[in-house]
Amino acid sequence: MFALKVLLGCSCACSVANLTLTIFDTPFLRRNISLLLSAIFESLALLTLTFLTYYNHQRTRRASSISLLFWPVYGIETLFWAHAIVLPHLSRFRTHLYLRGAVLLLGLVAFSLECIGPEGPVEGENPIVTANMFSRWSYAYMNQLMAKGASQYITEDDLPPVVPEDKSGKLGDALQKTRTT
Repeated sequence: MFALKVLLGCSCACSVANLTLTIFDTPFLRRNISLLLSAIFESLALLTLTFLTYYNHQRTRRASSISLLFWPVYGIETLFWAHAIVLPHLSRFRTHLYLRGAVLLLGLVAFSLECIGPEGPVEGENPIVTANMFSRWSYAYMNQLMAKGASQYITEDDLPPVVPEDKSGKLGDALQKTRTT
């Protein structure tokens, strides 16, 4: 997911540019501290998101849930920010609006790439292993099996294998350990 790393890096760069522009606009900052705080928190949030997404992709083969939750919330927050702070003073904040818009557009592309996921399931693997949180909530990872079941009878061979943490030996050992303690 090299493209995702580049998109997150570019969104962080736009956010830091917005923060820098806000800091150097000192005469106006004395009257509007909320713009500075907004730029600081945005930069910190995007840097944290970049590291957490990278860590998630190194650790699992699943899309980053925090990234899938962050971008829609960020989009809604940006709309409120633009309405409350920028639009009343559009001539003064035009550059800030363009930079936030660039971050939002890069974020929407990153969100789309996260929805697709880092990779699909390997042949003979349970699809829940790589399903993102939206697929888990809507059971979309089961679409192929449901489509097959709609047209013909499903046999045991059609079912995906059990997820390793749900195998009977492992669950039985955990139950024995719980009962003895």
